[in-house]
Amino acid sequence: LTEQLEQETRPGGVLEDFQIQYVSWSPSKGRGHPSLQTGNFTRHLEILADTDVHISGGGTGQMYQNFLPDGAVHINIGTESTHNQGFMEEYMGEGSPHVRNLYYPRRSLHKGGGLDPEVISRLLLEAGRLLRRGWSADQPVPIGANL
Repeated sequence: LTEQLEQETRPGGVLEDFQIQYVSWSPSKGRGHPSLQTGNFTRHLEILADTDVHISGGGTGQMYQNFLPDGAVHINIGTESTHNQGFMEEYMGEGSPHVRNLYYPRRSLHKGGGLDPEVISRLLLEAGRLLRRGWSADQPVPIGANL
């Protein structure tokens, strides 16, 4: 998936105005940004403070959305289950009015439940539209707006 999205960021690609960086916060994952492998939480926060769009599956990674800058967009790709797909920690989005949240649609059984790069691209394009629209602390966030 990461490689397919990187292809889309090349000139002429659907996401050509995006810069995508895969970050693994865990030292056991290997492919992440080298400075993150130390477990330096201060460095984690510095990276998040400079992030416009954060993508995470269900679990602890959702907790990072509270540290995103005002107006950022968080994309929740949900859990890997197709029969009982959940998004876990949806309350984190509802409790973070400074962040807009998007959700990956229910995963398809006929596609094996995997993530579809085209769907991720559409979510990223929507995130880009939200970012370009801007954000203001004066905008009221209605209950359920992030859900």
